Amino acid sequence: MPIFYEIYPQRDFLLYVLMGLCTADDYFNTYHSIYQKDERRHHGMKVLLDAFNGDLDLEVKNLHQAIALMQENFQKRHPRDRVAYLTKNSGMVNIKNTLFALGGNLPMELEVFHNLADALLWLGIPEMQEAVLTFRDQVANN
Repeated sequence: MPIFYEIYPQRDFLLYVLMGLCTADDYFNTYHSIYQKDERRHHGMKVLLDAFNGDLDLEVKNLHQAIALMQENFQKRHPRDRVAYLTKNSGMVNIKNTLFALGGNLPMELEVFHNLADALLWLGIPEMQEAVLTFRDQVANN
């Protein structure tokens, strides 16, 4: 699977690293699998989707799928994750804006970044830069 993750419980931080082209199914399967198999995962975490060496292939139906998932979490009163998406792809800003438009008044904490330091600062964990780069290198070298 081209999506890898690590959880840093002391920082309440979930790191996804995408390698190569990942489908929305890859992402959603990983998302659900983590909740089912890793007791460290909970709602309300700081999340970095690091697609600096990968990309997420999304279609409009996947945006609706993401909105349905967020609506379900909202209705269950789960705390929102704060999600930073790190990418070289400038088009992801448009996808984020489309997601916000389709979501209507659904509260979301999602931002797109092209720089790791800025993403981690927005998440409130700038001290995690070395850990992110180390995990990214481990994934790339395996």
